[in-house]
Amino acid sequence: MNQRREFLGALAAAGLGLTLPGCGGGGGSSGDGTVVLHSEISRLPVVPDTGANGSIGRVVVVGGGMSGAAMAKYLRLWGGTGVNVTLVERERSYTTNISSNLVLNGSRQISNLVFQYDRLRAYGVDVRTGDVTGITPSSTGGSIRVGSASLPYDRLVLAPGIDFDVIPGLESQAAQDRVPHAWKAGVQTTTLRDQLRAMRAGGTFIIGIPPTPFRAATAPYERACIVADFFRSRNPSAKIIVLDANANFAGGAATFGAAFSGRFAGIITRIPSALVTAIDASVTPIRVAASVTSSTGVVSQEVFLGDVVNAIPRQKAGAIVTGTGLNLTAGGRFAPVNVLSYESTQVPGIHVVGDSCSAVVGDPLGAVRLPKAGHMGNQQGKIGADAIVRLLQRQPLDPSPATATVGFSPITADTASWFTTVYQAQTNPGAPFTMVASRVGEAANPTGDNFENLFKWFGELHADTLA
Repeated sequence: MNQRREFLGALAAAGLGLTLPGCGGGGGSSGDGTVVLHSEISRLPVVPDTGANGSIGRVVVVGGGMSGAAMAKYLRLWGGTGVNVTLVERERSYTTNISSNLVLNGSRQISNLVFQYDRLRAYGVDVRTGDVTGITPSSTGGSIRVGSASLPYDRLVLAPGIDFDVIPGLESQAAQDRVPHAWKAGVQTTTLRDQLRAMRAGGTFIIGIPPTPFRAATAPYERACIVADFFRSRNPSAKIIVLDANANFAGGAATFGAAFSGRFAGIITRIPSALVTAIDASVTPIRVAASVTSSTGVVSQEVFLGDVVNAIPRQKAGAIVTGTGLNLTAGGRFAPVNVLSYESTQVPGIHVVGDSCSAVVGDPLGAVRLPKAGHMGNQQGKIGADAIVRLLQRQPLDPSPATATVGFSPITADTASWFTTVYQAQTNPGAPFTMVASRVGEAANPTGDNFENLFKWFGELHADTLA
């Protein structure tokens, strides 16, 4: 237990301390073109023998993204053979969203972002492909249904990621194909890439940013920068309009404020407090309606015309969370959790990690939420794994877990910036445990060294999660 606690504390403090011996990342390719992490089974950490499989408890993890995969892996590493772990994921492989914006300028391919679950199986995780069709919770455990199979659990972990609202006008598949959000890496990412390459000379690209909270708060601004840099060489008279529903930058204000007004001045125009309300994708150019609030509070309804439109919808917890009745904060969009264990505050025995959870930072009366990002999901998976092992063994929880979010954002084809914040749990008299942000950091400026470190961080983070 002390080793787990020291590991979590050191990792949060260091921010980038993710390297595992023998584990590279984002490396070679398998026969189907997917990424294979550079680690050999013989060099993987050994799962300790803690007795017959399942003798300590059974844990089912739903969702194999950054948080769910980290949870499954570390439940086995820290719980040992006595913890039976089943991971249920509808896809046979995992496509990471991290660095997917680099697909837009051609410096990465979708195949560079695909990871397999073979290493989790090597730890003894039972990885099953399928959809969860039902959950039956109880005070002493419960079960979930996957197809015709019923899986009992002592603890259930939900890590389904996010779902999206539908922007009015984009109800049909044809409209969504013409106006992709590309906020889940995959087909829509390559669709947007192809649209940008084919955009007419001097055309307009519109990015719509939803109100917070949303996944990857810096990524829309990163996307604008990458595309602006791409346009400078491929379509120098093209323009970008950023319709930002938020008054202030949702993340990386110093970095992106400087980039928009400096390096990309004359290319990017950001309109704050501009909420996209409807889109007509049946016409050319595409018509984007937005409600724009001025700095003096005057609201106007405006229409913007775009040759290519990337409207990112408002986001909410995955359907399995909303269907289980756990999403009762932030307008009923995300699941409130106890940040000591990521156990739901609504349904005992069910934990929610990753983008679907709502963890409070600071005073609950003026709370903001822990960021929804890949590195944070990895950290939540490990804190949750430590907590579940303690709960299964009837041991006290760590009273002050710390976590960090670290992220790199490419700004051009060869420079990047970085951002980091450390969070520490604290006790509030008469109120739930909350997390307090400290040691907020941001790169002084984008550099080539940061761009190289982006790929090192990418590899180490994914190796720590999936290898």
